[in-house]
Amino acid sequence: MQLAKDLRAMVEDVIKCWSNLEELASFGMARHGYGQTDVGYGVTYKEDLDPGDALLPEGCVEIYGGFGKEFEVVIPETTYLDILANILRRNGLDEATDGVATTSAKLAAGGSAVSRAISVMPWLSGWAGSTPKCAVPSICSYGPASS
Repeated sequence: MQLAKDLRAMVEDVIKCWSNLEELASFGMARHGYGQTDVGYGVTYKEDLDPGDALLPEGCVEIYGGFGKEFEVVIPETTYLDILANILRRNGLDEATDGVATTSAKLAAGGSAVSRAISVMPWLSGWAGSTPKCAVPSICSYGPASS
């Protein structure tokens, strides 16, 4: 499905904007977000938000990109971690890959509503061309990135 490939490419772009993959692995294992201010790309975890910020659904992270390729997408944390682990593996960072993959597996085994929903529905079915605000239709709706 083309849309799933596009979403994967967005996540990979966000990951590639950080210069130190081992540092990203440690952020992922600690379930901590990051932001690359030079290009405006990053990942936000629920715990990174300030009181009063919009809440993220349980088990999700927000990936975002700015400065010409603006998007905000809420995806399951396990999806982000699995893509990160794949990039770590492709770069020969076996220990970091194992740590991130283990974190993802533990989260998936926890059986959150998000991981159950993703396991039984195709990625982003019905998306009609606008940037998805959420990749889990049962939790929130699609829409353009907020300004």
